[in-house]
Amino acid sequence: MMVDVVFDVTGSAKVLASAVQMARQLGRVVLVGDTPTPSRQMLGPGVVSESIAILGVHGSLFKTSLRPEITDLFFRFVERGNMRVAPMVAERHSPADAAAVYARLGSGDMAPGAVCFDWGLLPADK
Repeated sequence: MMVDVVFDVTGSAKVLASAVQMARQLGRVVLVGDTPTPSRQMLGPGVVSESIAILGVHGSLFKTSLRPEITDLFFRFVERGNMRVAPMVAERHSPADAAAVYARLGSGDMAPGAVCFDWGLLPADK
C-alpha cells in the first residue's frame, strides 16, 4: 500500500529514491533532513510518471515560537499512532557510548535511520 506523504528526516542521500517509491500517485515526499552530499542523492523512478511532489522543509524557517507547537504536533502524531517511529530506528546504543556513536555519525559510517540512545542500556552501578 502506497502512502500519501513520506517524511525523510534522515538527511541521508540513500533515502530519497526509496521515499519516492513509497509515495502513491500524486503523493508527496517531504525532506526535513538535508543531505551534506546532494550529488549522491538519486530520485529514482516514478517522480514524473507518478506526479510525486517533493517538498524541502527546513526547521530554521519556522519562528522560534512555533517550534514547541511543531514538536507537540509530532508527539501527538506518535501517541495516536499516526506516525510510527519504531521502524525508523536503525541502531540502539547506551548513552555511555555517545562519543563513539557521534564520531560514527560524523564520519558518515552509519546505515540510514535513526539512532536511539536507550537509557535502559546504561551499565548498572556496582
